[in-house]
This record gives sequence, structure tokens and C-alpha cells, in this order.
Amino acid sequence: ADLLQCQEAVEQVRQRWLVELEQGLVDADPLMLRRTLSKEVDEYRVETRTALAARQLEAAGVRVHPGERVRYVVTDAQAKDKARRVQAEGIEPRLHYDVQEYVKLLQDAADEILSSAQRLPGTVNR
Repeated sequence: ADLLQCQEAVEQVRQRWLVELEQGLVDADPLMLRRTLSKEVDEYRVETRTALAARQLEAAGVRVHPGERVRYVVTDAQAKDKARRVQAEGIEPRLHYDVQEYVKLLQDAADEILSSAQRLPGTVNR
């Protein structure tokens, strides 16, 4: 497939997901982000999303350690109360995902794919 066909395919996927995200039609499970803990939970000084999710798990009685993966959904990326920014997998009640944050993540991912495709050897940009 040439570059134009790849770009068109990526754009079709992007548009379909944009509509589904914006209409709230996507289940939160496939939107879970997976990150690996790099240190013990109490060693995190910066409240990253990963640290927030790990703290939620520990508060629920689930011990997590460096090297383990945590999964979470971004629920309100701009919340003043940082604990409300993400929801770790398994924490109830299940909150809805932050539509604008996932739209941004989708746009960034599609842009990265398109940018990388243009740099591949042998691609022809028509």
C-alpha cells in the first residue's frame, strides 16, 4: 500500500473513533491505559496518573510493586482533586471517561502514525 492509502485508512479509523468517543459509545475497558510502576507507591513524589491509580489500588487493599502494570481510565484530566483524575481498574463505582482527554490521545496517536509513515524508507507521497 502506498502512503496515500495508509493515510486514508488512518484517517477513517480516526474519524470513526472520534464520533464514538464524542458520543460516549466506547466502553471504558478498551480505553484503559497500562503503565508499569517504576518504584514503590510511597516513593512517588509527583502525582502522575500512574501513581494516582496505584494509590487507589493500595487504598482498596491491593498491593502493587515496581515492575507491575497498573491499568486505569482517565476520568477527569483537569480535576483540581487529583484523586479524581483517574480510576484504577477494579475500583467501583465505575466512572465515565474524560471524552476530551481521549480525543486528544486519539489525535496524538493518529498524528504520530501519519508522521512516522512519511519517514519510512520506500514510501511514496502522492
